[in-house]
Amino acid sequence: GGHFGLPVWYGVIATLAFGLVVGLVNGLMIVRTNVPSLIVTLGTLFAVQGILLGLTVLVTKSTNVALQTEGLAKSMFGDFISFGGIFPPGQLQVIVIWWIIFTIIYVFFIHFSRYGNWLFAMGGDKVSARNAGIPTDRMTILLFVLSAVSAAFVGMCQAILFNSAQVGGGQSF
Repeated sequence: GGHFGLPVWYGVIATLAFGLVVGLVNGLMIVRTNVPSLIVTLGTLFAVQGILLGLTVLVTKSTNVALQTEGLAKSMFGDFISFGGIFPPGQLQVIVIWWIIFTIIYVFFIHFSRYGNWLFAMGGDKVSARNAGIPTDRMTILLFVLSAVSAAFVGMCQAILFNSAQVGGGQSF
């Protein structure tokens, strides 16, 4: 558990749900206001960083939170693997396996589903895609939600791996 001593699974669910909300807010703001996505996502980045920094300092009196993660959550999201001696111990993070799994899913999604065709059409000409019947607004929101949840997943895995959650973690990525 973290600061409150709750099971790590609460944190996993809360982190992914927070990523979903941030992606939904970004997607809705972009679709409704037509403000460029770079501006919206940068604004959201600074807003979320400020809110998290303020809340973390208010609750924990520090900018980092120590975590105690063990068992299934640690082995699934924040451990090192060796694949039976193929890799030296401590060299390969389990997140690499997740990366491969998500890459396979996203490649299938993009190249072998109608949604992938819709994405390529939107990238070519969003107005023509909308005129062809593609729900461009819903697809835009879905992409921002997928992106934010993916980023939250990586951040969660890093926090579990290092047994610490820091407000400024990942800023250089």
